[in-house]
Amino acid sequence: MRLAVLASGDIHQAKWINSFAQAGHEVHLIAQDPAEEDVRAQVHILPFRRPWGGVLNAWSLRRLLKKIAPDLLHVHGASLDGMLGRLSGFHPSVVSVMGNDVCVFPHASRLTRRILVDNLKYYDWIGSTSEYLAKQILQFLPGEKKLTITPFGVDTRIFAPNPAGRDRTRLHGSSTCLSTIKIKEPL
Repeated sequence: MRLAVLASGDIHQAKWINSFAQAGHEVHLIAQDPAEEDVRAQVHILPFRRPWGGVLNAWSLRRLLKKIAPDLLHVHGASLDGMLGRLSGFHPSVVSVMGNDVCVFPHASRLTRRILVDNLKYYDWIGSTSEYLAKQILQFLPGEKKLTITPFGVDTRIFAPNPAGRDRTRLHGSSTCLSTIKIKEPL
């Protein structure tokens, strides 16, 4: 499968991209700024930076998607990247909400709320990483059915239940930096 991912390439997105590449998919990261992390994908940087890139890059994104011809466009973030993905006119497309896009962005003004609602309505599917974010989405699109909650996973090779006798005010894991983090309230 050929995937186009419109995202910043932060650590979470890089892990997602790299897992699909490792599974044998052809992945293209499309970003408005240089990727923050190493990704196993072909990286395409759009000509204009945020925040105006959300509108100014629409033509470039349309042209790039025609050239790549992906089977799916996955947009990370329903606010400005969500608007850019919508303006591309590409289908099938999926948007993953990230947090600020549904918790902060729509409350800035009536215009940002309208942009978010239009963005969410446009996508063929909406992904959320938590029930909380899904509830935020449903405030803007009551009764929305094209919504899936996919929680973040935990690497159980690093994080495991606290064995009896361990200090319950500290996080324990195989990483030495984790053993130095002090918790205010016992876990």
